[in-house]
Amino acid sequence: MVKEHATVVAVEGEQAWVETVRQASCGGCGSQSSCGTSTLSKLFGNRPFRVEVKNRLHATVGAEVTIAVSEQGLMGGAARLYLLPLLLLFAVLVVIQWLLPQQPEWQIILLSLLLTATGVEWMRVRGWFEVENLIPEITAVHQQYISRTTIKK
Repeated sequence: MVKEHATVVAVEGEQAWVETVRQASCGGCGSQSSCGTSTLSKLFGNRPFRVEVKNRLHATVGAEVTIAVSEQGLMGGAARLYLLPLLLLFAVLVVIQWLLPQQPEWQIILLSLLLTATGVEWMRVRGWFEVENLIPEITAVHQQYISRTTIKK
């Protein structure tokens, strides 16, 4: 499981919106001055990132929680989002090159990109990119703030 600490900012039934601070994946090392990831991280800053999660533990607003996504779901989602369109592009390129060998290269590339975009849109409409395992869920509640108000008569 890939885990991250977050704060619950809204609750809607079995779903919750949590906020976490976006950080560089490396977290910092000795070569920060020459690292592209570090440079981009400084450019965009550590801004809050909101995401909808499953709230089976019934965390309330303000609670500090741990959210998690399964590694298998993450790898499957990455394969569907990146590998499928890339394989489709290569397959379309090979078929078009085979069917139209005399066409200029720029026309083959343009037609391949157009057909690949059409294929990716078809896959999106059919739901090929929707992965249930990619929806994070709250796995632990660390602090739950309960506010009490006393009304005097």
